[in-house]
Amino acid sequence: MKAQSPQKQSTPLAQEVAQSPAQSVGNTSQDLLGNAAMVAQMKEPEVEAPAPDKSGLSAAELEKQRPVNGDVDSGTRQRLMDRLNGAPETVQVLADIKKLRGDLNFALKWSDRGSYHKSGSISLDRHAAEDAMFATMSHELVHLHTHLSGKQGSIKRDDRDTYVTKMMDDEIKAQTTAFVSLLQSGVTKQASSAGFDEFYKLLTSKHKDLLGPELRGSGGGLLAFFSQSESGPAKTDWDGVKNVAKEFLTSKFKGGGWVTSNTGDNYYDYYGGFWDQQHKK
Repeated sequence: MKAQSPQKQSTPLAQEVAQSPAQSVGNTSQDLLGNAAMVAQMKEPEVEAPAPDKSGLSAAELEKQRPVNGDVDSGTRQRLMDRLNGAPETVQVLADIKKLRGDLNFALKWSDRGSYHKSGSISLDRHAAEDAMFATMSHELVHLHTHLSGKQGSIKRDDRDTYVTKMMDDEIKAQTTAFVSLLQSGVTKQASSAGFDEFYKLLTSKHKDLLGPELRGSGGGLLAFFSQSESGPAKTDWDGVKNVAKEFLTSKFKGGGWVTSNTGDNYYDYYGGFWDQQHKK
């Protein structure tokens, strides 16, 4: 997802599926779950317009290797799972998902309209470079877990404030997970993950006291040498990093200029407006 449009999630109850936005911000992509009439009433901010293709595949190869709505091939899926199992943050998310569904054989599909989670299935942007999919998966797995646990916002059961809070808390949690997973994987630059590069600059400039030598010294050369020589913790305080990420993301979503890609609305206003629309008398 892009910094301008986060991702959303879906509802567990079948009768609510047609009344809940699907969700996803990490590399952004969200869609409204429902029929054409509903989609016509309210556009889907997390379903992005086609972005420039970064897959490295020709049009013919794209159709063959990443068909729209087709299953992600076993090779790509395994490579992504291997990377996810290399970051403690996503290792825990995967373990929690496995506890809820008994396995990790959740649906993983190719999409022509961005990456998003919907009703227990994750769709990946087929136009994306595979390297960028790690952050996307880290983000979407959180939405999948929330869906499986039944804790996502309910347009029917929740009042307006509760619904908006649940949806946005999950969005922020998902992108926080993507940020932490990238850092735990040794990545310090990833423009494809909304806000990550700016967040990393914030960490290294104002929160070095949270960073172990592996992050204080990233960047290479003399800068890395002197950074590693600075006093600081022996290992990164990941809980502290998560708190900084949550504060950073909350400020971006609430008033930092992050708006939905097709309506230009603040995300909190978007979800509030969606609730209002569904509760018109």
